[in-house]
Amino acid sequence: MSYYDQDCEIVAHAAAPSCPIEDESYLTYSEEMVDAFQEAYGLGMTNKCPIEDARLKELLLRKDLVKMLVFFSVKILGIMPDTNKA
Repeated sequence: MSYYDQDCEIVAHAAAPSCPIEDESYLTYSEEMVDAFQEAYGLGMTNKCPIEDARLKELLLRKDLVKMLVFFSVKILGIMPDTNKA
């Protein structure tokens, strides 16, 4: 897995953590949704674990999307939000 950093250089990172699926509740989700959730969790785009806490079947609200993007930017890209512009 790799991504581009702010200087447009490829940055590779080690094996990403995965959210353990311990019971059969994940069977209510399609394989595509489970894979997408695991990918997002591994990239640090969400910290919701187990999968039920991610509310995958609900609408994505703007405030939740912003939270995910900020979480990813801080954790993975190392970019801190500018809190002076409020």
